[in-house]
Amino acid sequence: MTLVPTRVDYGCTAATDFTMTPIESPPFANLIGRTVIYNSCQFRIIDYIADDRALILRALKSQASIQIDQFGNATRRVQQTISVPVLSGDEQLLPEIIDWLEQS
Repeated sequence: MTLVPTRVDYGCTAATDFTMTPIESPPFANLIGRTVIYNSCQFRIIDYIADDRALILRALKSQASIQIDQFGNATRRVQQTISVPVLSGDEQLLPEIIDWLEQS
């Protein structure tokens, strides 16, 4: 079980209180580290972002792209990284995610 901070706001005052709310770890967080096929390319699942409800994938066999810093200057070459939503617009699991969960 994971504890997540919950913000309690007291209206116009500057005082806020942070409490810890327990949540269960989603089943797709267990996919981290697995190799999957997405859009006909091979990726490794490297992270799950709960706030965005998305899995982060890093390409395994793609040509490295140039990463820029906050000023637009090229800094280094990195593998392609993409964010894949776990849920569709109608709050249903995407077919790719279902396939990945069934494979585990």
